[in-house]
Amino acid sequence: MSCPLLVTCEWLQERLVKKDRPDVVVIDVSWSSTRDCQQDYLLQRIPSAQYVNVLDAKHSDVYPRAVPDAQVFAEHARRAGVNPSSHVVIYSNTEKAGYFLSGRGCWTFKYFGHDNVSILDGGLQRWLQLGYPTASGEEVTKPGSFKPVVNDQFRVPYESVRENQEKCSFQLVDTRPAKAFAESQIPGAVNLDMGNLIDEEKGIMKSPEEIRKWRLK
Repeated sequence: MSCPLLVTCEWLQERLVKKDRPDVVVIDVSWSSTRDCQQDYLLQRIPSAQYVNVLDAKHSDVYPRAVPDAQVFAEHARRAGVNPSSHVVIYSNTEKAGYFLSGRGCWTFKYFGHDNVSILDGGLQRWLQLGYPTASGEEVTKPGSFKPVVNDQFRVPYESVRENQEKCSFQLVDTRPAKAFAESQIPGAVNLDMGNLIDEEKGIMKSPEEIRKWRLK
């Protein structure tokens, strides 16, 4: 099954109302260093959504946002009801229309071998903007049978980035704000400020045409 990288809130709401896609597993991956996002999830979430901390790992000063251990992540995914055939829909209640953590959540599932994953365009903010219903409390679900299979195509080691400065075999992209990029950057990187990909008024990702026009300015 091939899943789109983005799905709209309208699409998800229709699936939840019709209950015609039992394979869909909705997951809140919100995370913040200043608040308890799991508690926020318990207070207000999208109906049927589970909570998964995709940053549950051993962090350090060198690796402040480390990748979770495969078995730790697998336990979280199984607890959320994820099976090999599940279509996982990721959302978060974080900045940049939810993409700050939704992108990381989507990448983490793909890194551990689950390709059937989509990001909910606009996250919880867009869901609330459209007036769709929410739920509270923990969602009880049947445990899944997710098994992690690491896909190294989704991760580039430090040594390869260093070698690429001479070989130029791939383009390194820095998605930080332009000011941060101007202050310090990896040689050879180009800046694509993640914030400029978001339609702030609508709270969703800009269209490919809008992004192309912005990059050509």
